[in-house]
Amino acid sequence: MITLTTAEEKLAALIWRTAPISSPDLVVLAEREIGWKKSTVYTVLKKLCDKGIFRNHNATITVLISHTDFWENQTGDFINRVSDGKGEEFVASFLKRYVNTPIREIPASDLAKGESFVQQFLYNEQSTDRQSFGAEIMMFLQSEVASHQASIHMKREMVFQLEEEIKEVERRIDGLNSLIDRLSK
Repeated sequence: MITLTTAEEKLAALIWRTAPISSPDLVVLAEREIGWKKSTVYTVLKKLCDKGIFRNHNATITVLISHTDFWENQTGDFINRVSDGKGEEFVASFLKRYVNTPIREIPASDLAKGESFVQQFLYNEQSTDRQSFGAEIMMFLQSEVASHQASIHMKREMVFQLEEEIKEVERRIDGLNSLIDRLSK
């Protein structure tokens, strides 16, 4: 797993957004957008190149690992860390078990594990990209919960209406049975 410091993440984000870019242009961009000096840019760039994410050849910086590939690997590594190396099993079993399950039927203990997972993702990682992604996951989950709660409320109303209709039908059946009894005497 490749880990990045906050400084490395900042410069990597600039490079992914603008590559290929000349190293002098990167220095100007980094000075303008993050307030770095030339020496800082080259120091951090060297570290990123040493990690195999970028290549600086003939003063042109190119991408060796795309932004998407990098974060997909980071996400996979993170899931494996928080699930004791069984990330694929964790995600597969959770999806297999609950993909078509109404949220009210998911055991509270499993929901708590999911919430704990998201909390670790949000607060134990330093990356602002991860925090942003984690916040999106949290908002999505909260939206899903609200949607399911609204659905439950609507279904309870439907059940109440059906129960009232059933009572009316039962009264009619009782009336018809009473009529049948009188007519058969």
